[in-house]
Amino acid sequence: MKIQFFANIRDITKTKEAEIAAPENILKLLYLVSEKYGKEMASKLIGADGKLHPDMIVLLNGRHIEYVNGEESALSDADTVSFFPRIAGG
Repeated sequence: MKIQFFANIRDITKTKEAEIAAPENILKLLYLVSEKYGKEMASKLIGADGKLHPDMIVLLNGRHIEYVNGEESALSDADTVSFFPRIAGG
């Protein structure tokens, strides 16, 4: 599967995208990506409750995961998952 990184997440990963074997679901993907890219990435992806950090937006094939099946959304090797940090400004 393809994983895409946007905004300041790219600063952590040092890449725009990566290819990995698809885990079972989004939640497992969060932990795999955190393990691969370290503690700083983990702090961006995983909240204090062990689930998706509230400041992270995750798209599965272009659809926000909350409109699919949330963190339990099943994954396949044909999928693309995109990580966007929430950005505020003005």
